[in-house]
Amino acid sequence: MSEHFANLNLPDGEKLPITDRNIILYRHLGAAAVYDHLFVTVDGERGLFIWAQQPPDNPNYLALAPLAVKNEAELHINIHEPAQGDIDTFNRHALEDLDQEFPDWMPEVG
Repeated sequence: MSEHFANLNLPDGEKLPITDRNIILYRHLGAAAVYDHLFVTVDGERGLFIWAQQPPDNPNYLALAPLAVKNEAELHINIHEPAQGDIDTFNRHALEDLDQEFPDWMPEVG
């Protein structure tokens, strides 16, 4: 088994050891770079996305991406077009972020 090089705090309070076997880095070219992310396998059935730009300049991404490279994790770089599943997940996360940033009492405009 690979040695872990970081720990990720999960929402349930569990600490997930990060190794070169449970993290993958995805880097895109040009405007598609908005979809840059890390994918972390939590267990055999679950995983989570750590987006580079959700929130903008995500400190978790900025800390883990160089460690993934340094520790020879799986890398997918210079991707011209993001996968449709990544686009859909990114958009879903962006909408969730908007719901959290704008309280229910905000007036509708338009």
